[in-house]
Amino acid sequence: MNQIHLGEQKVYRGEEGIQQFLQDFPGATFNFSVTDNYIEITIPKNFVNLRKIMVSYKTIIENPEQINFENHSEAWFKEFNKPAVDGESFNHTVKNISASGGVNGTVRGELKIFKYINDTEIGIPNVTFELRRADEQPIQGQSSILLTSNEQGEASIKGLQVGDYVVKEKEAPNWIDFDPLSSNELKFSINENDTEGVSLPIYNKKKVTNITATKIWNGGTTPRPSIYFKLFRASTNNWEPVPDAETKRLDNGITSVTWEDIQQYDDSGNEYTFKVQEVDQNGNDYVPSGYQKIENGLVVTNENKEVISVSGQKTWEDNENQDGKRPTTITVNLLADGQPIQHKEVSEKDDWHYRFTNLPKYRDGQEIIYTVTEDNVPEYSTTIEGYNIKNSYTPGKTSLSATKVWDDGNNQDGLRPQSIQVQLYANNQKVGEAIELSEENHWTTTWNELAEKAKGQAITYRVEELTKVAGYTSEVKQTKDGNIVITNTHVPETKEVSGQKTWEDNENQDGKRPTTITVNLLADGQPIQHKEVSEKDDWHYRFTNLPKYRDGQEIIYTVTEDNVPEYSTTIEGYNIKNSYTPEKTNISIPGSHITPWKNFPEKTEREKIRNLFSQKLQIFAHTGESSEQRTNYISKRAVPKQITNKSKSILPKTSSKKSSFAVIIGLLIVTICAGIFLQKYKKV
Repeated sequence: MNQIHLGEQKVYRGEEGIQQFLQDFPGATFNFSVTDNYIEITIPKNFVNLRKIMVSYKTIIENPEQINFENHSEAWFKEFNKPAVDGESFNHTVKNISASGGVNGTVRGELKIFKYINDTEIGIPNVTFELRRADEQPIQGQSSILLTSNEQGEASIKGLQVGDYVVKEKEAPNWIDFDPLSSNELKFSINENDTEGVSLPIYNKKKVTNITATKIWNGGTTPRPSIYFKLFRASTNNWEPVPDAETKRLDNGITSVTWEDIQQYDDSGNEYTFKVQEVDQNGNDYVPSGYQKIENGLVVTNENKEVISVSGQKTWEDNENQDGKRPTTITVNLLADGQPIQHKEVSEKDDWHYRFTNLPKYRDGQEIIYTVTEDNVPEYSTTIEGYNIKNSYTPGKTSLSATKVWDDGNNQDGLRPQSIQVQLYANNQKVGEAIELSEENHWTTTWNELAEKAKGQAITYRVEELTKVAGYTSEVKQTKDGNIVITNTHVPETKEVSGQKTWEDNENQDGKRPTTITVNLLADGQPIQHKEVSEKDDWHYRFTNLPKYRDGQEIIYTVTEDNVPEYSTTIEGYNIKNSYTPEKTNISIPGSHITPWKNFPEKTEREKIRNLFSQKLQIFAHTGESSEQRTNYISKRAVPKQITNKSKSILPKTSSKKSSFAVIIGLLIVTICAGIFLQKYKKV
């Protein structure tokens, strides 16, 4: 037997096989010497290109005690894209199993199949082969026999009769690249004159796969720097570079690379896990400048941590400060995406130059837009180009900048409009057309060349937001001269508390009512506001724009009142009532014909008191009561005089024991008193 066809493999055996080999490969040479103990084979490169050549031979170990047989070989060859191999040694040791009581080789009528992984002598277990005769005759009483390789990849059968046989691979482990539909039949023969059996080495490839790795860039500028990916694998052991897997280069714009035909399993059938590492062109670990990297399996993310600086120059157009209007310092403000973050005082000692350093270039993967503004410089107009600011002196002119700020959690609810309109007013009169603010102009605008005065009076400028944005409240705040910030904010639901102050004091009869009272507003028992309330408010008070909830719970609002002396307080809901009870008195006039006053207000108007005294004086003139008695007429405890004599006469009778002289003197005194009273009454 000189040649066996094993699928795409050709096996040349014996002297006839050598001759067939030399015939199939013109220019090849085959020399050997039993005496010198060598075999030398030369094959032209045009035949070995993209082919695998394997040389095997049998030898007899004459010394049964010899444990190992050492085979020494050298080879000269050149593989594609690899350095030439010049006389490299490929030594191999074969164990003499006879030395330990075993048997090596085959016997006549025996078939031994050796199932190996390609390019190795590692056996593949659990491969099933079907053996049948070419003439369809039975084998050991069966039409065909199934053989399965053991852990060493060997499957064998003995006692085969002379004849032609066919072997076909039927099944293989799932990690072997095997298709039963395309499996080739291997033919061999058992001859009458054979002295040994047949050995069939059969090689299979492990399954291969394609591995794709992805690159993600967060932030940074384009073009991106070139980086390299190195592929690693691991099964049951530690990570190791994938053999023969080239290091892949990713230039700007390339975000993924693929390695093809990568072995998917190790030699024991364990599946590999793969990962990539970002490296430089020499395979060393690498991180692009200005970036941080995160390696996660087959994905590498680079995040830019780059910082920048913003610098600018202040220039003056004022004819070398001709009018002495130039200030000694100015204030430059730095804004990031429209939000003020820093400011600098700049002066002539800085050569009017300013610089902001160590600024993050990106936020959330987006480049930050930096702008500058300037606090208003009186009597100068402002022009901003990039980061440079120019001030020009024009008498009677000024400038005004307005910036829109959104306090909405970075548009968390998606309610922010694409643009809004603002209107400038001068003394409540519109100035020009409404201006549209949007991201395109960084939500900022500047009005220049504004008249500073009108008719000798300073103009009051204000900016009003015309766009009403649902769900937002708007606040216009002039942070500094010439800088107005319009803030739109989501606000929580609000409510108002209002109440009425009422008095129960008989229309302030005693003058005790204060001119103002203080009403306090409490939220969940804690004072938060107070109001001074007076009659000009109609004793009405109102607290507005109060948050309705705190921490998800509705706030309980109550009102209290600072103490009002001599009044009692009653609070019903948000209404407050103060009560005061005026003091009462009695007034009596002597004589049976006078009705006393009862429950008369203790304090009345001055005019009423004067009239009352006038009436009493008239009574005194008729009754002739002494001055001591008169003083008791308007005291709280005055008691009317009890007249026992029912006579209508108010003068002493003539029969009285009083002398007539005394009567005359009494009449004279009454007359004098009446005259004095009339004189005083006229004066009053």
